[in-house]
Amino acid sequence: MSKKEELIESALNLFASKGYDNVGVQKIVESVGVQKPTLYYYFKSKEGLLDAILTEKFLPFLNELKKINYNGDIVLTLENIIFKYFDFAKQNSNFYRIILNLTFAPENSQAYNLTAEYLKKEYLILENIFLEAEKQHGNMKGKSKMFSYSFLGIINSAITYYFHTKNKQELNIINAQILCKQFMHGIFS
Repeated sequence: MSKKEELIESALNLFASKGYDNVGVQKIVESVGVQKPTLYYYFKSKEGLLDAILTEKFLPFLNELKKINYNGDIVLTLENIIFKYFDFAKQNSNFYRIILNLTFAPENSQAYNLTAEYLKKEYLILENIFLEAEKQHGNMKGKSKMFSYSFLGIINSAITYYFHTKNKQELNIINAQILCKQFMHGIFS
């Protein structure tokens, strides 16, 4: 593993366990056994390191999420999305914890602004799926933005519960179906 990769991995672990704002550059470089100029060489700043982490982890996930298209079956489409999130959260738990944390960072912080760019893309992907679905489901018309936010909220609640319980069985296909059914009840009731 290169020093650059070690810095990314160490920062992921530290940000997930202590919070982004509670970890300084000195702590990161000490954990890898390098000096600050090494981090600055690769990333320019702590924010640059966060941006590299977002690019490395979040961007590929968003690209995978884009591959899920509405196929005429809203339930199956949403189940697939939920399971994609569940799988990603299990495989990238430290990164997902960071995203959940930075979603609520102070709005004027650099970390929030970096993360917000990716979150906007995420919401847009989900919103586009609901826009497609509303063509078949009139009761969904004009609600795609709200559906995208509330749908992601219910997914993140389930993932947060998983992180608290550490029960690997929580994020499975059966619970994805249950979660989807719960969400869809609000749409079709």
